[in-house]
Amino acid sequence: MSKTIFELENLSYSYLNKFPALVNINLKIESGEKVALLGANGTGKSTLLHILDALVFPDTGRIRFFGRDLNENAFNDEKFSREFRRRVGLVFQSPDVQLFCPTVKEDIVFGPLQLGVTQNEIKKRMDRLIEILNIRDFINRQPHQLSVGEKKKVSIASVLIIEPEVLLLDEPTAGLDPATCRQLLDLIDDFHAQGKTVITATHDLHMVPELAEGLRILNKERTITADGSCQEILANQDLLKQNNLVHIHKHRHDGSWHKHPHQHSPT
Repeated sequence: MSKTIFELENLSYSYLNKFPALVNINLKIESGEKVALLGANGTGKSTLLHILDALVFPDTGRIRFFGRDLNENAFNDEKFSREFRRRVGLVFQSPDVQLFCPTVKEDIVFGPLQLGVTQNEIKKRMDRLIEILNIRDFINRQPHQLSVGEKKKVSIASVLIIEPEVLLLDEPTAGLDPATCRQLLDLIDDFHAQGKTVITATHDLHMVPELAEGLRILNKERTITADGSCQEILANQDLLKQNNLVHIHKHRHDGSWHKHPHQHSPT
């Protein structure tokens, strides 16, 4: 039997009460889903992830987490606050937003230390992630000394070490070389195979078939305009064009340049 993790009803949010970021969002996320929030830049994908992670709260409408209203009052309950932070983890688009400790190791263990995980358990989880992500060579370095791909691995480790039930990912493959991207996609797939829930914000159609089974499209009005399987939405070229999600390729042929939309395979 499926369990509804997040339920959003008529939810809207604006910056400084005058710049709309999300408008009348209705969304359900069930336990074990692998979902992508797909949309062009500026359609509210990152903001929606921040709301799901309770970093900001809606102006109007409501959001529930396992049936409980997710609002500022809920986080006055220390037990609930700790439990929520244990169950939900967000990997930001920019690792520099997430990494703030003097060393990589300190950044990774910061979360579980705050959540009261024992030192022995932290070491066990840490050792496993070091091997999975191949980060042993720079575990004692300062984050600013790392490449973009290395920072991304550290930011992912700092979330996975909490062992959340829900993983929120904001443009997880942005700026990564092909080998690191492949490793990350495999890691996400392994996480989902454990029965965990994965919600990814992206505009990269190339990666969507591996990142998600279901898609929600956010449009320029910053509301959800489509909800369906990865296969049916990627096959709908008109829908993708309307939402500025079709890549235009330019190539040279017989001495002249040609432009054409790139067709994406839904499988």
